[in-house]
Order: sequence, then structure tokens, then C-alpha cells
Amino acid sequence: MRSVAWLPAWRDACALYRMFIPSLHTPNSLFILAQGRMPLDMYCDVDVSVVQRIATKPNLLAIQVMKKAGMKLVFDLDDNIWSIPRYNPAKELFEQLKPGIQACSSECDVLTVSTQSLKVAARKYMPAWRNRRIEVIPNSIDFDYFPERRKGNVEKFVVAWAGSNTHSEDIRKVFALIPSVLEKEPDIHFQTVGQKLPETMAFNPRISSKEFVPVSEYAARLSSWDWDLLLAPLEKNEFNHSKSNIKILEAAAIGSPILVSDVGSYGEFMRLDSDLRYLLCSKESDWRNKIIELKHEPGLRNRLVHRMRKAAREHFDAPKVALKWREIFESL
Repeated sequence: MRSVAWLPAWRDACALYRMFIPSLHTPNSLFILAQGRMPLDMYCDVDVSVVQRIATKPNLLAIQVMKKAGMKLVFDLDDNIWSIPRYNPAKELFEQLKPGIQACSSECDVLTVSTQSLKVAARKYMPAWRNRRIEVIPNSIDFDYFPERRKGNVEKFVVAWAGSNTHSEDIRKVFALIPSVLEKEPDIHFQTVGQKLPETMAFNPRISSKEFVPVSEYAARLSSWDWDLLLAPLEKNEFNHSKSNIKILEAAAIGSPILVSDVGSYGEFMRLDSDLRYLLCSKESDWRNKIIELKHEPGLRNRLVHRMRKAAREHFDAPKVALKWREIFESL
């Protein structure tokens, strides 16, 4: 097996799922989270470097140095940066980074992406990759890294959502339903992580918000929050259609069902098992009715979690997905 260096762009979820977890299951791996100058002296025995979404002139120079030293280079991309919606605050940043991403990626031997839809977008928007090698390596979940939750407070049923302000429009309609659900069901509580609550929800005693946590702590914290049901609404647009199913994999790992929009890889995952189609929501009434039904049907929740975990282990277990990474490295 070749020696591999994994070079994330930042300490974020992309680094966790696209770099750190795969490195744990790839022999001879070196995971380097560097700020400022790339520590090229650490790479003297490296055969392959996986670089993630880098876009600056110093990044380009470092890639060229590695290439000149005989390393093979894999450029990894996990978002459709060409179709970011206007409501997403990351749009302006990536508009500035696009030329650098094009330049840095074009120096590499292989482009890896997380979904088939993202591969199609890369072919469309990245001229350097119209006829070059692009491999789809799905995001994966490490069941040992994400401990399964243990139900603590049986007095209340906690519905939750986690994400950043990049999802403001994705969550708007579903969040608007929550107060009426809580009014109907006095045992239901709602929690969020990362997103500031709208004013209509801010003063409800059964609605609370947690601060962001460091990505290195996220797996353990997620398991400890005692969430009975997760929500993952997405608007139907080209950007979301290219997203991975990581929210579903997280829910499967901790052992909680998750209601999702029928968009892109979310819908693809739920169609891996006929029972899981129940978790797809296409209209506003689906979210309201299924939250309430799942609250009152623990047997249904348990069956769905079992099916989710089975599908995740079969198709997205980290050791299995790591084999796809290794095939690429060996081919180089």
C-alpha cells in the first residue's frame, strides 16, 4: 500500500468525513491539518497526497512542488460550488475561490467527489475535467467513532435539527410548523445546534438552541444530546441535489430516526429499503404528521433505526468505503 498524506482545507465537517475518517481506515496514512505554510518536509516518504478544496497561490505552489517531487495528487471536492443559492452566505466566498480551485485542481491526477450529481456538475463547470478522471467516493460513517446514544429522559420526546446559517431557507417552512406541533403535543421539545432561532421560536420554553461545538467533539456530543428524532429539510435546487447523505448516516450511527426531504442523495438512501421511504417528506403536512406519529410509535422508531443502520453499514461503512480510496491510490 502506498503512503498517503491527507491535507484538509480546514478543521470542519468536510475534513472529518472526507479526510480524517478515511485516513483512519487507510494504511500508511498521514493526516496533516496545517495552518499557514504547508510543512512539505513532512512529506518526504509520501507517494500520494489528497488535497481538499484548496484555492490560494501558495496552495498552488505547494501542489507544484509535490508534483515535481514525484507525488501523485488527488483533489477532493464535496460541494457544488457553482450552484450555491443566493440565501447561502458561503456563495460570495466561493465565488472568489472558484478560479483558485480550478487552477489547483487542474494540477492533480484525479478529482474525487462525494456524489454522482456532483460529478456531473464538475464535468459541466470545470473545463480541465471535461475528459479527465473523476471518481465518486461517497461520504462514510465510522460506527466506532460515533457512539450509539442511550435514552436518558423518558419524560420528554426531543426533536432536533443541526446545521449552520447556510440552511436558512431550507429550514424556514419546517421551523414554522414546530410551534403548532409543540402546542398539540406537550411532551415534545425542540432543539437546534448552530442556527440562531427565529423570533417566533426564541421564547418558547420547550425550544432551545445549543452553540456550535468543535468538530473533534461532534461525534461524542451528538450521541449525548438524547435526540429522539432528527430533521433534515432541504429545498429542491441544484446545490442540494449534489449534497451527500451525511445527516442520515449520523442519525443511523447514533440510533435515531430522521425525517428528510426527498432530494438528491437523501431520497436515494431512503429508497435502499422500502420501509425507509416513510422517512421521506414531500409536503409540509408530512413533517407535522410524521413527527407526531413517530412520537407515539416507539416500535416504528426502533424498526426504522434498525433499517437505517443496516443500510448505512452495507453501503456507507467507513472501512468499506476506504477500500475505494485505496483502489484509487494503488492505481496511481
